[in-house]
Formats: sequence, C-alpha cells, structure tokens
Amino acid sequence: MGISTRLATMSQVGTTADDVGDYIKGDYNVNSRLTYVLLVGDATRVPTNLFEDGTMYTDAGSDLSYSLVSGSDSIPDIFVGRFSARNRSEVQTMVGRTIYYENNLNQSWQYQSIGIASSEACWYVNGSLFDYEYMNSIRNMLLNSAYGMSGVAQLYDSPNTPISDLPTADIHSAINQGSFLVNYIGYGDSEGWDTGTFTINDINLLQNDYKLPFIYNSRGYGVADFTGDFTNTSPPCFAETWLTARNNSTGAPTGAIGVYASSAEPLWIEAIQGQIAFNYMLVHGVANTFGALCYGSSINMLSQVNESQKFIILFWNYFGDPSLAVLPNIYFPHE
Repeated sequence: MGISTRLATMSQVGTTADDVGDYIKGDYNVNSRLTYVLLVGDATRVPTNLFEDGTMYTDAGSDLSYSLVSGSDSIPDIFVGRFSARNRSEVQTMVGRTIYYENNLNQSWQYQSIGIASSEACWYVNGSLFDYEYMNSIRNMLLNSAYGMSGVAQLYDSPNTPISDLPTADIHSAINQGSFLVNYIGYGDSEGWDTGTFTINDINLLQNDYKLPFIYNSRGYGVADFTGDFTNTSPPCFAETWLTARNNSTGAPTGAIGVYASSAEPLWIEAIQGQIAFNYMLVHGVANTFGALCYGSSINMLSQVNESQKFIILFWNYFGDPSLAVLPNIYFPHE
C-alpha cells in the first residue's frame, strides 16, 4: 500500500515562503488527512521561512515552521521534509535511494549502528555528563532492547581532549561497512563535524553503496551547530551533501538516507535529550517513520524549555522523505 499523493509545482504555489506556507495550510484545511509534505528543491527553488532573534539565530532556515498548520501552539501538526536538490540529477539520486531503501529488507548492516561523540560536557549545567557518556546511554538503549541491534560502534574522542583525536578514517570505515543509524553528539558547522574532523569532502569519498544510514545530529552550543544551515551556504551544507553523494566509480548512492539537523545553534542538553527521545521511540516502536521520530524528538525538546525558548525547535530540519519507513522494524512489519 502506498500513500495518496498530490504534486504541486511552484508555478501553482507562488514564489515566496509565505506562499508555500499558505498553500500547505490551505490544503490542510481542505484535507485534514494531510500528513506528509516533501519539498523538492533547495531553498533557492522552494523557499523556506527565515527566523532570527537578534543574537545567534540570524536568518536560519525553518522547514519545520511549515508544519504548524493548526492552532497557535508550537507542536507540529504534519511532517515536512526536503529533497534539497539543485538539479534533476540530485533529485534522481534522492528518489532512487529512497525507493531502494524501502524495498530491501533484512540486510545484515541494518542491525548495526554508530555513535560518534566528543569528550566535552555542557558548561552551563552543573553535573552534566560528557557527550560520550550520553552516547553510551543511547548505545545501551539500542543494544538492550527487543529491537535487535547487534552492534553499536563507539567512535569517541579521548577524555579530556580539547581538540578532537578521533581519526577521520575510523568514521569512513564504520560507515562504509554499513550502518542503519548514526547518532552524533558534538560540535559542527555547515561544513562538517568537529569530532573526527569529518567534512563535506569526506562524505563525497564514502563507498557505502546502498548501505545508507539515517543520521541524527545533536548538541547545542555544539549539538552539531549549523550542520543543517541550508540557506546561508554555497555549495550545499553538510546535511544536504549526505543525500546527494554518489560513488564516483560505481555511480551508486552513498552518504545517507536522511538527516535531522539544526540550521542554528540549539540548546546543548535539551537537544541531547531530544536525541535520547528519538532513540527511545525507535526501540519502543512509538512510530514507524523517520519523520515522526524526528518531530517527536523536537516535541520532547519543547517540554524542557520555557515559553520564550520554544522557538528553538523551528530550526530543526528534516533532510529526506519524512514518510520513509523505519527499517528494520519489528513493531511495524513492512508491507
């Protein structure tokens, strides 16, 4: 069974972010069964809302804001993702990898996961754990559940290391072997992760043909700051590149199947708690699509902040198809 889908071109929608938002909201008001929206094109082709608060959040892109179609609260009503493509070829690789992913079940690599973490601790919270300690909690959750994860690689900086000492080659090797999920906790920007010094260039050198993980970036004042900044960078940002990468030798899609990342600097602990919630919902079968898991994690972030801070979830963007089924999934067998 598929999902009833309707295509709308920008010639029908308009030219501005307000036009896109109004079109989505109008469709929702007519058809309250609207669940998923996939924007196809980068921000120059399908505009996004830009938000700033006069301090660190300046012109940060927000596709999540399109999900607020009912009421005046901050809780998403639908799931919005983006194929952030610049041309037909990039659209084709995103579509092709998505279709292939959902039609190839029970591969051994789908029971492997990777955790990448720095050795820093949040400076504004007394008694905060180190990033790798939070990642170990996630690792234990994945391994000690009925979900069936057989291995979770630990790629961490050494304790008390001010500059990352995780070899970049270790990340290459782990991803090339195949992994269902990559959790990252550490600093980063639009060009890459600080932990492991893994950059856009490294993504394009990967050889994980069709073994495509979902990537969750986290940490504020470092939970992968700005890795999803898709409106202020040229060429494409780190998060966008994961979905356009190809093996230069074989032509097969490499990189990732989807990425959840912030376009601005999120709050450190709150973002990590959101990431923990993502993994908890995954192993307990709370949702069967990555879009639902990611937005669920952002709703968890909302529960931890005061009213004046609720705008922070607007900067979390889903790169990929939000209706993508979670595979493997023991709770929701694939149809």
